[in-house]
Amino acid sequence: MFIGNSSSRYAGFITRCTSGHVQNAENILWSEVIYEAAHFPVAAPELPLATLPARLAEAVTSRKADFQAGRLAAYRALEAAGAENCHVGADEQGIPLWPAGWRGSITHSAGRALAVTAPAGAVNIIGIDCEKKDLAAAAEIANTVLNPAERATLHQTGIDYLTGVLIAFSAKESLYKALWPDVRRFFDFTAAEVCLLDSENQRIALRLSETLSPLWRTGTIINGRFHCGEDGITTLIL
Repeated sequence: MFIGNSSSRYAGFITRCTSGHVQNAENILWSEVIYEAAHFPVAAPELPLATLPARLAEAVTSRKADFQAGRLAAYRALEAAGAENCHVGADEQGIPLWPAGWRGSITHSAGRALAVTAPAGAVNIIGIDCEKKDLAAAAEIANTVLNPAERATLHQTGIDYLTGVLIAFSAKESLYKALWPDVRRFFDFTAAEVCLLDSENQRIALRLSETLSPLWRTGTIINGRFHCGEDGITTLIL
């Protein structure tokens, strides 16, 4: 799903940064940051780390590390894309604010942060999510994340069922991020259902179960990609 173009290692809590483009979509750039929250805030001086916002002043160390790793991934993705402004801000709710002319998404899980970005004219929506491959957690959330029809679909895919649950969960998280700029309101897992999970081509499709905005109506099918690896599960909605 991701093609790497460059990678660098560092001392401190940020240990590696990798950047590249999405497979078969060279105008969509991504960056991955590997980090160890236990070593925060020690970092290589050459890294363009974001200033922590006031709302995180009293946050636990791991939350601060998550924020800076995520913003660094976003910076590197924008830098790889050739953006003049590579800094991602935040609104009053903490939602990332991308530079004018760019769309993007950020995620982090278990010491791994990812960001993806593209020129606003190149994509209508973009959302990314990564999850630790925790099958015990998947068993606990399956009935919350999936309706009976979706669970039946997963049983027919050839993918391990609990892995499929995590893919579906992650895809719905990616969908939420992708649609937020248009929808601007909360919606839960029942708002979309998995209608395709293609293990061979690592593709997933979600069908909206409710109208979320004038642009996103019931029955709309939204496509995505997924990858399962040793570092966990990653989904991308485009």
